Amino acid sequence: MIYNNALYFLVYSFIGWCGEVAYHALKERSFANRGMLNGPVCPIYGIGVLLLVNLLGPLSGHLGLLFVGAMLLMSLEELIGGWALDKLFHQRWWDYSDSPLNLGGYICLGFSLLWGVAGVLLLRVVHPPIAFFLSRLPRQVGLFILIPLYVIFAVDLVTTILILLKLNRRLAQLDEIRRSIRDVSDRIGLLVNNSTLKVVDQLEDNEQLDQLRTNVGEVGQTLSEKGQQVALSLDQKRQQVTQSLDETRQSVGRGLGGIRQAASDTRQNMEQGINELRSRLSELTHKEESLTRTKPSYGIRRLLKAFPDARSTRYSDTLEAWKHALLSRVSAKADSHQDQD
Repeated sequence: MIYNNALYFLVYSFIGWCGEVAYHALKERSFANRGMLNGPVCPIYGIGVLLLVNLLGPLSGHLGLLFVGAMLLMSLEELIGGWALDKLFHQRWWDYSDSPLNLGGYICLGFSLLWGVAGVLLLRVVHPPIAFFLSRLPRQVGLFILIPLYVIFAVDLVTTILILLKLNRRLAQLDEIRRSIRDVSDRIGLLVNNSTLKVVDQLEDNEQLDQLRTNVGEVGQTLSEKGQQVALSLDQKRQQVTQSLDETRQSVGRGLGGIRQAASDTRQNMEQGINELRSRLSELTHKEESLTRTKPSYGIRRLLKAFPDARSTRYSDTLEAWKHALLSRVSAKADSHQDQD
């Protein structure tokens, strides 16, 4: 039983990988290794077939039950697999959110119906001849083939897990830099906003001083009129007015000097703060560009090419920006080669 399941798993993982490659070729007119692993296998198909063969094999003679069972079983596997990848690696390698009647974007009715049809065809048409052929394979030969293949599979699986973890680390670094850039930009905006409000307050104080000048002028005019009516005390009134005007001029002068000094200090502080933040912003932008332009490993490039619609549930915007930068770089290289030709 274990031996047969080990054979079925590898065979159907390979057949599933071939199906994914063929589907992508028909859709995109190009080749892409559509498996999660580096090797030509899609384990989710191997697991799915094992579930169908071992759990629904007895129902192969009942078309209706077989269809419903395959639809439910394969949809459940897809749901659990998508959820597990999402929670473990924070990645969505397939997403049916735009499809009608979907459940969390992990499964949808359209593909569930296809899984039902595929399950019926598999158990009734595809599996019997494959099982017959594998049963004719000598056990020693089968083990001779299985052991090295499973060793390679295990190494490939561990390598892929490390690649996914490395991808998340790269995304985390980029996301942290992008957050810092937004924070610095917000601080620059806040500094400009506060400085502007200070200038407005100082201008309002200046308007109050202008009003004070006007009031002083009116007081002077009133005192002048009173002085004409009270000629005997003219000298005394003039001295009082002169003293009052001198005090007012000094007060106004001190006020204007304070405003000029405050405005100068505000401008200097704002310029100093903005220059420091600009320097920090330039440093962060350089880090982001350097990290974005650094060529990712082959494993990461392969995954992004194999799953162009993949998205990160934790670093969604960062992943999309990074994919856009990588795509732009590839397009620029292609245009450069065309120009040289």
